[in-house]
Amino acid sequence: EGLRLSLFVCYDLRFADEWWAVAPDTDAYLCVANWPSARRRHWQALLAARAIENQAYVVACNRVGRGGKLDYAGDSMVVDPVGEVLALAAGDEALLEAEVDPARVAQVREEFPFLADRRCRRRLLVRLEEGDVVLAALVGRLADDRGAGRLDHRHKDVGVDRPGAEVGV
Repeated sequence: EGLRLSLFVCYDLRFADEWWAVAPDTDAYLCVANWPSARRRHWQALLAARAIENQAYVVACNRVGRGGKLDYAGDSMVVDPVGEVLALAAGDEALLEAEVDPARVAQVREEFPFLADRRCRRRLLVRLEEGDVVLAALVGRLADDRGAGRLDHRHKDVGVDRPGAEVGV
């Protein structure tokens, strides 16, 4: 009750910024996977990294056995907001149990409040017509001498000289 969940699949582990985007509204990430044994160390390291950098639980369920010429080791696990593995199953089907407490997430985030300082940048792709001018504002959070946040506005004008041009900002 009161647990805020975000769902991801195995490939998403490679894209930290997608996890970052939902971190403020997430107590636990659920990750279902078909992660092969050949990249087992990546699976383990990335799960811990996502938990630590987002200060949230990661509950991950991976396939076991063999399929499509690949082996799967499992390594399903529950990782807490500071990267400690609370439950682990490797090699066989298993049922894992661990306490996932939103109060622990709040405590960790209060003790080490870096999420507000994160600089998430989104890439904006716009299709333009000839003669269009785009003003793209990039807003970043900078800390002043006292550690308080202030906004830094940066912009650039992008002229378009051909119809259908795509501009990445």
